Amino acid sequence: MVLIADSGSTKTIWVVAERGKELLRHTSIGLNPHLTSPECFGEVLAEVREQVKRFEINDVYFFGAGCGSEESQQKVADSISLFFPQSRRHIAGDMLGACIAACGEAEGMVGIIGTGSNACLYDGRRIVSQPLSLGYILGDEGSGNHIGKLLLKGYFSQVMPVELREQFGETFQVSYNQMLEKVYREPNANRYLASFVPFAIENKGCDYVQNIVREAFESYFVAQILPLGGKVLNLVGSVAYTFQKELGEVANLHGISLGTILKDPIPGLVTNLS
Repeated sequence: MVLIADSGSTKTIWVVAERGKELLRHTSIGLNPHLTSPECFGEVLAEVREQVKRFEINDVYFFGAGCGSEESQQKVADSISLFFPQSRRHIAGDMLGACIAACGEAEGMVGIIGTGSNACLYDGRRIVSQPLSLGYILGDEGSGNHIGKLLLKGYFSQVMPVELREQFGETFQVSYNQMLEKVYREPNANRYLASFVPFAIENKGCDYVQNIVREAFESYFVAQILPLGGKVLNLVGSVAYTFQKELGEVANLHGISLGTILKDPIPGLVTNLS
């Protein structure tokens, strides 16, 4: 029996699975070893242990944002060992989890577009090429926090069309000072920025929003996809799943077609790991 965790910047989905079947699902906050304190990690793991205590967990698979380096993987493994000391621990970045979910043992080009973004080439077992991740300030092109950033910029610079700007203001009631506090002083600014994506979804038919979304995806292809040289892109993530049409249009401009698109990797991970 296995415990699988898919941890993004916004939330972590925990699943107990056996023989390709999901037996229990639990959702917690996102856990990132670069952003989440050990104390917070411990609180979440204690909560998870309580939820799964009736199961005998032989292996814990944790695929997480910020888990690409050996140092960060060790931090997560150390935390998990305190709560699941008898279980084997397998820690990897969320990118590898997306590859296993979307491609299984087949090779392919895989991207993540959710709160953050990433991409790589996968040979069926491991990642063989991946652009350096620069995080939500310098990178994360095409992601939820990128789209949110463009919406906020348009709102406060008054470039956003008047009616849409009024709707945005009524929906979020965000002041300039509040925005500065959330983005530059408080933790988890990436989650805050991504929280404006539902507004983009609600207004997908608006030309201004369409232009913002396409601008974000064009940046994603230029920065993360084109350097990989693949011709078929498999995608995982809520933003990718929601904006499939817009992604397909941008992909076509670059001679790339879209393959598998998953809202989240859990079903594929359950199939391939349990």
